[in-house]
Amino acid sequence: MKKIFTLLFLFLAIAIGNASHIAGGEIYYKYLGSNNYEITVKIYFDCQNGSASAIASDQEISVGFFNQNNSLITSNLVTGGPAEILTDVNYNCIVPPTGNCVSRVTYVFTVNLPTSPGGYKAVFQRCCRNAAIQNLVGPSTIGATFFTQIPDLSVTGNNSSPVFVKSPPAYVCNGYPFNFDHKATDLDGDSLVYELYTPFDGADQANANPEPPNAPPFLPVTWQTPYAEQNPFNTAAALSINPQTGFMTVIPNGLGVFVVGVKVKEYRNGVLIGETYRDYQYNVINCQFTTVSAFLTPQYQCSNTVSFANNSIATTYLWDFGVSGTTTDTSTAFEPTYTYQNYGTYTVTLIAFDSSCTDTNTAQITIFEELMVTAGNDSSFCVGDEITLGSSQLGGLPATFLWSPATGLSDPTIINPVANPAQTTTYILTATLGTCVKTDTVVVTVNTKPNLSFSFEEAASCLEALIK
Repeated sequence: MKKIFTLLFLFLAIAIGNASHIAGGEIYYKYLGSNNYEITVKIYFDCQNGSASAIASDQEISVGFFNQNNSLITSNLVTGGPAEILTDVNYNCIVPPTGNCVSRVTYVFTVNLPTSPGGYKAVFQRCCRNAAIQNLVGPSTIGATFFTQIPDLSVTGNNSSPVFVKSPPAYVCNGYPFNFDHKATDLDGDSLVYELYTPFDGADQANANPEPPNAPPFLPVTWQTPYAEQNPFNTAAALSINPQTGFMTVIPNGLGVFVVGVKVKEYRNGVLIGETYRDYQYNVINCQFTTVSAFLTPQYQCSNTVSFANNSIATTYLWDFGVSGTTTDTSTAFEPTYTYQNYGTYTVTLIAFDSSCTDTNTAQITIFEELMVTAGNDSSFCVGDEITLGSSQLGGLPATFLWSPATGLSDPTIINPVANPAQTTTYILTATLGTCVKTDTVVVTVNTKPNLSFSFEEAASCLEALIK
Protein backbone atom coordinates (compact mmCIF):
# COMPACT_ATOMS: atom_id res chain seq x y z
CA MET A 1 0.00 0.00 0.00
CA LYS A 2 2.86 2.37 0.84
CA LYS A 3 4.35 1.74 -2.61
CA ILE A 4 0.99 2.55 -4.21
CA PHE A 5 0.78 5.91 -2.41
CA THR A 6 4.38 6.67 -3.38
CA LEU A 7 3.66 5.95 -7.05
CA LEU A 8 0.47 8.02 -6.86
CA PHE A 9 2.38 10.93 -5.37
CA LEU A 10 4.99 10.73 -8.14
CA PHE A 11 2.28 10.60 -10.79
CA LEU A 12 0.59 13.71 -9.36
CA ALA A 13 3.92 15.53 -9.20
CA ILE A 14 4.54 14.77 -12.87
CA ALA A 15 0.99 15.86 -13.74
CA ILE A 16 1.49 19.17 -11.95
CA GLY A 17 4.85 19.72 -13.63
CA ASN A 18 3.27 19.10 -17.03
CA ALA A 19 0.18 21.18 -16.21
CA SER A 20 -1.50 22.87 -19.14
CA HIS A 21 -0.74 26.41 -18.09
CA ILE A 22 1.01 27.88 -21.14
CA ALA A 23 -1.30 30.29 -23.00
CA GLY A 24 1.12 31.61 -25.63
CA GLY A 25 4.44 33.23 -26.35
CA GLU A 26 6.70 35.25 -28.62
CA ILE A 27 10.43 36.01 -28.94
CA TYR A 28 12.17 39.18 -30.15
CA TYR A 29 15.76 40.26 -30.63
CA LYS A 30 17.44 43.68 -30.73
CA TYR A 31 20.90 44.14 -32.23
CA LEU A 32 23.21 46.03 -29.84
CA GLY A 33 26.38 46.01 -31.96
CA SER A 34 29.56 43.89 -31.87
CA ASN A 35 27.47 40.70 -32.41
CA ASN A 36 25.57 41.31 -29.15
CA TYR A 37 21.80 40.85 -29.03
CA GLU A 38 19.18 41.69 -26.44
CA ILE A 39 16.73 38.77 -26.42
CA THR A 40 13.19 39.24 -25.10
CA VAL A 41 10.90 36.29 -24.44
CA LYS A 42 7.27 36.89 -23.47
CA ILE A 43 5.33 33.91 -22.12
CA TYR A 44 1.60 34.03 -21.38
CA PHE A 45 0.14 31.85 -18.61
CA ASP A 46 -3.38 30.69 -17.77
CA CYS A 47 -3.43 31.92 -14.17
CA GLN A 48 -7.09 30.95 -13.74
CA ASN A 49 -6.87 27.23 -14.50
CA GLY A 50 -3.14 26.56 -14.62
CA SER A 51 -1.27 25.03 -11.71
CA ALA A 52 0.37 27.69 -9.53
CA SER A 53 3.36 25.42 -8.95
CA ALA A 54 3.77 24.83 -12.71
CA ILE A 55 3.67 28.56 -13.38
CA ALA A 56 6.21 29.14 -10.61
CA SER A 57 8.50 26.52 -12.15
CA ASP A 58 8.72 28.68 -15.26
CA GLN A 59 10.20 31.62 -13.41
CA GLU A 60 13.44 30.38 -14.97
CA ILE A 61 13.47 29.19 -18.58
CA SER A 62 16.06 27.80 -21.00
CA VAL A 63 16.57 29.55 -24.34
CA GLY A 64 18.72 27.80 -26.96
CA PHE A 65 20.44 29.10 -30.08
CA PHE A 66 20.82 26.81 -33.11
CA ASN A 67 22.76 27.39 -36.32
CA GLN A 68 21.58 26.62 -39.86
CA ASN A 69 22.63 22.98 -39.41
CA ASN A 70 20.29 22.77 -36.38
CA SER A 71 23.26 22.33 -34.04
CA LEU A 72 23.07 23.88 -30.58
CA ILE A 73 25.60 26.73 -30.29
CA THR A 74 24.72 28.00 -26.82
CA SER A 75 21.88 28.10 -24.30
CA ASN A 76 20.92 30.44 -21.49
CA LEU A 77 18.98 29.97 -18.27
CA VAL A 78 17.01 33.17 -17.82
CA THR A 79 14.99 34.45 -14.86
CA GLY A 80 11.76 36.27 -15.64
CA GLY A 81 10.44 39.51 -14.24
CA PRO A 82 7.29 39.84 -12.13
CA ALA A 83 4.07 38.39 -13.52
CA GLU A 84 1.78 40.99 -15.11
CA ILE A 85 -1.97 40.34 -15.26
CA LEU A 86 -3.42 41.27 -18.66
CA THR A 87 -6.02 43.96 -18.05
CA ASP A 88 -6.63 45.38 -21.52
CA VAL A 89 -10.30 45.07 -22.45
CA ASN A 90 -11.08 44.76 -26.14
CA TYR A 91 -14.68 45.89 -25.75
CA ASN A 92 -16.56 48.95 -24.52
CA CYS A 93 -19.74 48.98 -22.44
CA ILE A 94 -19.09 45.50 -21.05
CA VAL A 95 -20.01 44.08 -17.66
CA PRO A 96 -16.61 42.83 -16.37
CA PRO A 97 -16.61 39.00 -16.46
CA THR A 98 -15.20 36.80 -13.74
CA GLY A 99 -13.23 33.55 -13.93
CA ASN A 100 -10.62 34.72 -16.43
CA CYS A 101 -6.96 35.34 -15.73
CA VAL A 102 -4.02 35.56 -18.13
CA SER A 103 -0.60 36.69 -16.92
CA ARG A 104 2.58 37.53 -18.79
CA VAL A 105 6.17 37.06 -17.70
CA THR A 106 8.95 38.81 -19.63
CA TYR A 107 12.50 37.43 -19.79
CA VAL A 108 15.29 39.72 -21.03
CA PHE A 109 18.97 38.85 -21.46
CA THR A 110 21.98 39.57 -23.68
CA VAL A 111 23.86 37.03 -25.80
CA ASN A 112 26.84 37.25 -28.15
CA LEU A 113 26.34 35.46 -31.46
CA PRO A 114 29.27 35.59 -33.92
CA THR A 115 28.30 35.99 -37.56
CA SER A 116 27.35 32.56 -38.92
CA PRO A 117 26.08 31.43 -42.35
CA GLY A 118 22.29 31.17 -42.21
CA GLY A 119 22.10 32.94 -38.86
CA TYR A 120 20.50 31.43 -35.76
CA LYS A 121 17.20 30.30 -34.32
CA ALA A 122 16.44 31.47 -30.76
CA VAL A 123 14.16 28.81 -29.19
CA PHE A 124 12.08 28.20 -26.07
CA GLN A 125 9.93 25.07 -25.62
CA ARG A 126 7.39 23.89 -23.07
CA CYS A 127 4.82 21.17 -22.55
CA CYS A 128 1.92 21.13 -22.39
CA ARG A 129 -0.90 23.10 -23.98
CA ASN A 130 -4.31 23.57 -22.39
CA ALA A 131 -6.51 20.45 -22.44
CA ALA A 132 -9.53 22.70 -23.09
CA ILE A 133 -8.22 23.80 -26.51
CA GLN A 134 -10.82 22.82 -29.09
CA ASN A 135 -9.11 23.43 -32.41
CA LEU A 136 -6.05 21.18 -31.98
CA VAL A 137 -5.67 17.40 -31.89
CA GLY A 138 -4.48 16.12 -28.49
CA PRO A 139 -3.79 19.54 -26.92
CA SER A 140 -3.02 18.20 -23.44
CA THR A 141 -0.18 16.03 -24.75
CA ILE A 142 1.53 18.44 -27.13
CA GLY A 143 3.77 21.35 -26.30
CA ALA A 144 4.66 24.66 -27.86
CA THR A 145 7.78 25.96 -29.55
CA PHE A 146 8.38 29.69 -29.55
CA PHE A 147 11.26 30.85 -31.74
CA THR A 148 12.57 33.59 -34.00
CA GLN A 149 15.07 33.52 -36.83
CA ILE A 150 18.10 35.80 -36.40
CA PRO A 151 19.54 36.38 -39.89
CA ASP A 152 23.16 36.33 -40.98
CA LEU A 153 24.25 39.95 -40.57
CA SER A 154 26.92 39.53 -43.27
CA VAL A 155 24.03 39.11 -45.71
CA THR A 156 21.31 41.39 -44.34
CA GLY A 157 23.30 43.99 -42.44
CA ASN A 158 22.46 44.94 -38.86
CA ASN A 159 18.92 43.95 -37.96
CA SER A 160 16.43 43.85 -35.09
CA SER A 161 13.18 41.92 -35.21
CA PRO A 162 9.70 43.47 -35.42
CA VAL A 163 7.90 43.76 -32.07
CA PHE A 164 4.13 43.44 -31.62
CA VAL A 165 2.81 46.65 -30.05
CA LYS A 166 -0.20 45.34 -28.12
CA SER A 167 -0.62 42.31 -25.86
CA PRO A 168 -3.48 39.98 -26.76
CA PRO A 169 -6.61 40.15 -24.56
CA ALA A 170 -7.47 37.82 -21.69
CA TYR A 171 -10.82 36.86 -23.28
CA VAL A 172 -12.96 37.19 -26.40
CA CYS A 173 -16.74 37.59 -26.38
CA ASN A 174 -18.84 34.95 -28.10
CA GLY A 175 -21.09 36.25 -30.87
CA TYR A 176 -19.58 39.74 -30.96
CA PRO A 177 -17.00 41.24 -33.32
CA PHE A 178 -13.46 40.75 -32.10
CA ASN A 179 -11.17 43.31 -33.68
CA PHE A 180 -7.54 43.31 -32.66
CA ASP A 181 -4.55 45.19 -34.00
CA HIS A 182 -1.51 42.91 -34.33
CA LYS A 183 0.56 45.81 -35.63
CA ALA A 184 4.31 45.52 -35.04
CA THR A 185 7.04 48.14 -35.09
CA ASP A 186 10.48 47.67 -36.64
CA LEU A 187 13.55 49.65 -35.56
CA ASP A 188 15.13 49.28 -38.99
CA GLY A 189 12.12 50.53 -40.95
CA ASP A 190 11.73 47.27 -42.85
CA SER A 191 8.50 46.43 -44.67
CA LEU A 192 6.17 44.18 -42.65
CA VAL A 193 3.58 41.73 -43.97
CA TYR A 194 1.13 39.90 -41.68
CA GLU A 195 -0.46 36.48 -42.08
CA LEU A 196 -1.87 33.55 -40.13
CA TYR A 197 0.27 30.45 -39.60
CA THR A 198 0.03 27.03 -37.97
CA PRO A 199 1.77 27.10 -34.54
CA PHE A 200 4.49 24.62 -33.70
CA ASP A 201 4.49 21.60 -31.44
CA GLY A 202 7.20 21.47 -28.78
CA ALA A 203 8.34 19.60 -25.72
CA ASP A 204 6.51 16.41 -24.75
CA GLN A 205 5.33 14.98 -21.45
CA ALA A 206 8.51 12.95 -20.99
CA ASN A 207 10.60 16.12 -20.96
CA ALA A 208 8.16 18.94 -20.35
CA ASN A 209 10.70 21.69 -19.79
CA PRO A 210 13.85 20.77 -21.78
CA GLU A 211 17.16 22.39 -20.91
CA PRO A 212 18.35 23.16 -23.54
CA PRO A 213 15.36 23.11 -25.94
CA ASN A 214 15.10 20.40 -28.55
CA ALA A 215 16.75 21.11 -31.90
CA PRO A 216 14.91 22.13 -35.09
CA PRO A 217 13.17 21.32 -37.34
CA PHE A 218 9.88 21.92 -35.51
CA LEU A 219 6.67 20.15 -36.48
CA PRO A 220 3.40 22.06 -36.77
CA VAL A 221 0.45 21.20 -34.54
CA THR A 222 -2.44 19.28 -36.10
CA TRP A 223 -5.74 21.11 -36.53
CA GLN A 224 -8.84 19.37 -35.27
CA THR A 225 -11.42 19.05 -38.05
CA PRO A 226 -13.15 21.35 -39.08
CA TYR A 227 -10.75 24.01 -37.76
CA ALA A 228 -7.88 25.23 -39.92
CA GLU A 229 -5.02 27.69 -40.09
CA GLN A 230 -7.14 30.24 -41.97
CA ASN A 231 -10.27 29.54 -39.91
CA PRO A 232 -9.14 28.69 -36.36
CA PHE A 233 -12.54 29.58 -34.83
CA ASN A 234 -14.54 27.68 -37.50
CA THR A 235 -16.75 30.68 -38.22
CA ALA A 236 -18.94 31.23 -41.29
CA ALA A 237 -16.84 34.29 -42.10
CA ALA A 238 -13.31 33.09 -41.46
CA LEU A 239 -10.91 35.08 -39.29
CA SER A 240 -9.11 37.62 -41.45
CA ILE A 241 -5.93 39.61 -40.98
CA ASN A 242 -4.97 42.56 -43.13
CA PRO A 243 -1.54 41.72 -44.63
CA GLN A 244 -0.49 45.37 -44.67
CA THR A 245 -1.71 46.53 -41.23
CA GLY A 246 -2.04 43.40 -39.06
CA PHE A 247 -5.66 44.27 -38.21
CA MET A 248 -7.47 41.03 -37.32
CA THR A 249 -11.23 40.53 -37.16
CA VAL A 250 -13.64 37.67 -36.51
CA ILE A 251 -17.02 37.03 -34.89
CA PRO A 252 -16.66 33.88 -32.72
CA ASN A 253 -19.68 31.58 -32.77
CA GLY A 254 -18.87 29.12 -30.00
CA LEU A 255 -17.42 28.96 -26.50
CA GLY A 256 -14.03 27.44 -25.81
CA VAL A 257 -10.28 27.90 -26.11
CA PHE A 258 -8.79 28.36 -29.57
CA VAL A 259 -5.15 28.63 -30.63
CA VAL A 260 -4.28 31.20 -33.29
CA GLY A 261 -0.91 31.81 -34.93
CA VAL A 262 0.00 35.27 -36.28
CA LYS A 263 3.22 35.82 -38.19
CA VAL A 264 4.85 39.07 -39.30
CA LYS A 265 7.27 38.74 -42.23
CA GLU A 266 10.09 41.25 -42.50
CA TYR A 267 11.26 42.42 -45.94
CA ARG A 268 14.25 44.60 -46.83
CA ASN A 269 14.57 45.84 -50.41
CA GLY A 270 11.97 43.28 -51.40
CA VAL A 271 13.87 40.35 -49.85
CA LEU A 272 12.46 38.32 -46.94
CA ILE A 273 14.99 38.52 -44.08
CA GLY A 274 13.01 37.30 -41.05
CA GLU A 275 9.76 36.14 -39.49
CA THR A 276 8.37 36.83 -36.01
CA TYR A 277 5.69 34.55 -34.55
CA ARG A 278 2.93 34.99 -31.98
CA ASP A 279 1.28 31.78 -30.74
CA TYR A 280 -1.68 32.51 -28.44
CA GLN A 281 -4.82 30.79 -27.13
CA TYR A 282 -7.99 32.88 -27.16
CA ASN A 283 -10.59 32.11 -24.50
CA VAL A 284 -14.08 32.71 -25.94
CA ILE A 285 -16.68 33.37 -23.23
CA ASN A 286 -20.23 34.67 -22.93
CA CYS A 287 -20.22 38.41 -22.21
CA GLN A 288 -22.78 40.94 -21.09
CA PHE A 289 -22.92 44.34 -22.77
CA THR A 290 -24.93 47.48 -22.25
CA THR A 291 -24.13 48.82 -25.74
CA VAL A 292 -22.50 47.17 -28.77
CA SER A 293 -21.26 48.60 -32.05
CA ALA A 294 -21.10 45.78 -34.61
CA PHE A 295 -21.45 45.66 -38.37
CA LEU A 296 -20.60 43.36 -41.26
CA THR A 297 -19.47 43.85 -44.82
CA PRO A 298 -16.87 41.95 -46.86
CA GLN A 299 -13.38 43.41 -46.48
CA TYR A 300 -12.79 43.26 -50.24
CA GLN A 301 -15.33 44.66 -52.72
CA CYS A 302 -15.58 45.01 -56.48
CA SER A 303 -18.50 47.42 -56.41
CA ASN A 304 -18.36 51.10 -55.45
CA THR A 305 -21.72 50.74 -53.72
CA VAL A 306 -21.34 49.01 -50.37
CA SER A 307 -24.11 47.79 -48.06
CA PHE A 308 -23.57 47.45 -44.31
CA ALA A 309 -25.35 44.95 -42.03
CA ASN A 310 -25.87 46.32 -38.52
CA ASN A 311 -25.60 43.84 -35.61
CA SER A 312 -25.38 46.48 -32.88
CA ILE A 313 -27.16 46.82 -29.55
CA ALA A 314 -28.03 50.51 -29.28
CA THR A 315 -30.71 53.10 -30.00
CA THR A 316 -28.80 55.65 -32.12
CA TYR A 317 -26.09 55.25 -34.76
CA LEU A 318 -23.53 57.41 -36.52
CA TRP A 319 -21.61 56.00 -39.49
CA ASP A 320 -18.44 57.46 -40.99
CA PHE A 321 -17.43 55.78 -44.26
CA GLY A 322 -13.79 56.88 -44.10
CA VAL A 323 -13.47 59.24 -47.08
CA SER A 324 -10.76 61.79 -46.33
CA GLY A 325 -11.28 65.47 -47.10
CA THR A 326 -15.06 65.45 -46.68
CA THR A 327 -17.63 65.57 -43.88
CA THR A 328 -20.57 64.33 -45.96
CA ASP A 329 -19.57 60.64 -45.86
CA THR A 330 -21.79 59.95 -42.83
CA SER A 331 -25.17 58.42 -42.07
CA THR A 332 -27.51 57.91 -39.12
CA ALA A 333 -29.44 55.09 -40.81
CA PHE A 334 -29.62 51.68 -39.16
CA GLU A 335 -28.23 49.79 -42.20
CA PRO A 336 -26.95 52.28 -44.76
CA THR A 337 -25.66 51.86 -48.29
CA TYR A 338 -22.85 54.13 -49.44
CA THR A 339 -21.31 54.74 -52.88
CA TYR A 340 -17.59 55.49 -53.01
CA GLN A 341 -16.32 57.73 -55.79
CA ASN A 342 -12.85 56.16 -55.99
CA TYR A 343 -11.17 52.80 -55.60
CA GLY A 344 -8.96 52.28 -52.56
CA THR A 345 -8.91 51.28 -48.89
CA TYR A 346 -11.22 52.98 -46.38
CA THR A 347 -11.66 52.69 -42.61
CA VAL A 348 -15.37 52.59 -41.75
CA THR A 349 -16.46 53.65 -38.25
CA LEU A 350 -19.78 52.98 -36.51
CA ILE A 351 -20.54 54.79 -33.26
CA ALA A 352 -23.44 53.22 -31.36
CA PHE A 353 -25.19 55.17 -28.58
CA ASP A 354 -27.67 54.55 -25.82
CA SER A 355 -28.45 56.41 -22.61
CA SER A 356 -25.65 54.77 -20.60
CA CYS A 357 -22.70 54.15 -22.94
CA THR A 358 -21.12 54.69 -26.34
CA ASP A 359 -19.33 51.98 -28.29
CA THR A 360 -17.23 52.39 -31.43
CA ASN A 361 -16.28 49.78 -33.99
CA THR A 362 -14.09 50.11 -37.09
CA ALA A 363 -13.32 47.92 -40.07
CA GLN A 364 -11.26 48.33 -43.22
CA ILE A 365 -12.68 47.74 -46.67
CA THR A 366 -10.82 47.75 -49.96
CA ILE A 367 -12.59 48.50 -53.23
CA PHE A 368 -11.07 47.20 -56.47
CA GLU A 369 -12.01 47.94 -60.04
CA GLU A 370 -11.49 44.23 -60.71
CA LEU A 371 -9.23 41.40 -59.65
CA MET A 372 -5.91 41.57 -61.45
CA VAL A 373 -5.63 37.89 -62.25
CA THR A 374 -5.59 35.90 -65.50
CA ALA A 375 -5.46 32.24 -66.45
CA GLY A 376 -2.44 32.91 -68.67
CA ASN A 377 -1.81 32.75 -72.41
CA ASP A 378 -3.01 29.91 -74.63
CA SER A 379 -0.12 27.48 -75.05
CA SER A 380 0.99 24.41 -76.99
CA PHE A 381 3.35 21.74 -75.80
CA CYS A 382 4.32 18.15 -76.43
CA VAL A 383 3.12 14.98 -74.74
CA GLY A 384 5.13 14.39 -71.59
CA ASP A 385 5.97 18.05 -71.08
CA GLU A 386 4.28 20.40 -68.59
CA ILE A 387 3.41 24.08 -68.33
CA THR A 388 2.63 26.49 -65.47
CA LEU A 389 -0.72 28.26 -65.75
CA GLY A 390 -2.01 31.56 -64.38
CA SER A 391 -0.65 34.96 -63.43
CA SER A 392 -1.57 37.27 -60.57
CA GLN A 393 -1.00 40.76 -59.23
CA LEU A 394 -2.90 40.30 -55.97
CA GLY A 395 0.15 40.96 -53.80
CA GLY A 396 -0.55 38.28 -51.18
CA LEU A 397 -4.23 39.13 -50.70
CA PRO A 398 -6.28 36.13 -49.44
CA ALA A 399 -8.07 35.27 -52.68
CA THR A 400 -9.28 31.73 -53.37
CA PHE A 401 -8.75 30.02 -56.70
CA LEU A 402 -10.50 27.14 -58.45
CA TRP A 403 -9.54 25.65 -61.81
CA SER A 404 -11.96 23.52 -63.80
CA PRO A 405 -11.54 20.81 -64.85
CA ALA A 406 -8.99 19.60 -62.32
CA THR A 407 -7.73 16.90 -64.69
CA GLY A 408 -4.04 17.18 -65.41
CA LEU A 409 -3.37 19.89 -62.78
CA SER A 410 -0.95 19.63 -59.86
CA ASP A 411 -3.38 21.54 -57.60
CA PRO A 412 -6.65 23.09 -58.86
CA THR A 413 -6.87 25.46 -55.85
CA ILE A 414 -3.71 27.56 -56.37
CA ILE A 415 -3.07 30.46 -58.74
CA ASN A 416 -0.17 28.82 -60.59
CA PRO A 417 -0.78 25.08 -60.97
CA VAL A 418 1.41 22.93 -63.19
CA ALA A 419 -0.58 21.47 -66.11
CA ASN A 420 0.21 18.18 -67.82
CA PRO A 421 -3.04 17.11 -69.52
CA ALA A 422 -3.16 14.06 -71.76
CA GLN A 423 -5.19 15.92 -74.37
CA THR A 424 -6.02 19.47 -75.41
CA THR A 425 -7.97 21.09 -72.56
CA THR A 426 -9.70 24.42 -71.93
CA TYR A 427 -9.19 25.40 -68.30
CA ILE A 428 -11.46 27.90 -66.53
CA LEU A 429 -10.04 29.86 -63.58
CA THR A 430 -12.39 31.37 -60.98
CA ALA A 431 -10.77 33.76 -58.49
CA THR A 432 -12.75 35.05 -55.49
CA LEU A 433 -11.87 37.80 -53.01
CA GLY A 434 -14.75 39.09 -50.87
CA THR A 435 -17.47 40.17 -53.32
CA CYS A 436 -14.97 40.15 -56.19
CA VAL A 437 -15.16 37.28 -58.67
CA LYS A 438 -13.02 37.02 -61.81
CA THR A 439 -13.12 34.21 -64.37
CA ASP A 440 -10.74 33.60 -67.24
CA THR A 441 -9.95 30.74 -69.60
CA VAL A 442 -6.81 29.32 -71.13
CA VAL A 443 -6.46 26.67 -73.81
CA VAL A 444 -3.64 24.15 -73.45
CA THR A 445 -3.05 22.37 -76.75
CA VAL A 446 -1.30 19.00 -76.56
CA ASN A 447 0.59 18.01 -79.69
CA THR A 448 0.97 14.25 -80.07
CA LYS A 449 3.00 14.58 -83.27
CA PRO A 450 5.08 17.33 -84.90
CA ASN A 451 3.03 20.21 -86.33
CA LEU A 452 4.29 21.84 -89.56
CA SER A 453 3.56 25.25 -88.03
CA PHE A 454 6.15 24.53 -85.32
CA SER A 455 9.63 25.87 -85.53
CA PHE A 456 12.38 23.37 -86.29
CA GLU A 457 13.44 23.34 -82.61
CA GLU A 458 9.86 22.70 -81.38
CA ALA A 459 9.32 19.87 -83.88
CA ALA A 460 12.63 18.25 -82.94
CA SER A 461 11.65 18.47 -79.26
CA CYS A 462 8.33 16.71 -79.87
CA LEU A 463 9.99 14.03 -81.97
CA GLU A 464 12.48 13.40 -79.17
CA ALA A 465 9.61 13.15 -76.65
CA LEU A 466 7.77 10.65 -78.86
CA ILE A 467 10.90 8.51 -79.37
CA LYS A 468 11.33 8.27 -75.60
